[in-house]
Amino acid sequence: IYQGRVQITVAARNILPGEEICLLYFGHFGDTKKEKRQEYLLENYHFNCNCDACENNYPKNSEKCLENTKTFVATPKENLIKPQSLEELENLDMENEKLKRIVHTALSKNMVPLALEATKRRIKLIS
Repeated sequence: IYQGRVQITVAARNILPGEEICLLYFGHFGDTKKEKRQEYLLENYHFNCNCDACENNYPKNSEKCLENTKTFVATPKENLIKPQSLEELENLDMENEKLKRIVHTALSKNMVPLALEATKRRIKLIS
């Protein structure tokens, strides 16, 4: 979660001792062009990123991937962890939107613990 100068990073799985953690400073490769990410990082953090996504400028079809997984309903069935009915997917989408609003509102009021809790609940939606 990033809001102004405040960032909270939540792992979606356990991280092993000594395991490298990659941090997203600005813009995911799926929705922000490499040039824009590189420019922002150089201007704000004074370094050129050489992560795999930047070095290999991937994926080429990220916009399609993001569009296909924008909602639970739009996610291709083969990408779902378990089979879900249309009603279940619609309910997941509604809950996700509600939690996104909670995160945004909480961060705008500097209520970081509430934003973190709502983010954890969003992560549980996909598991």
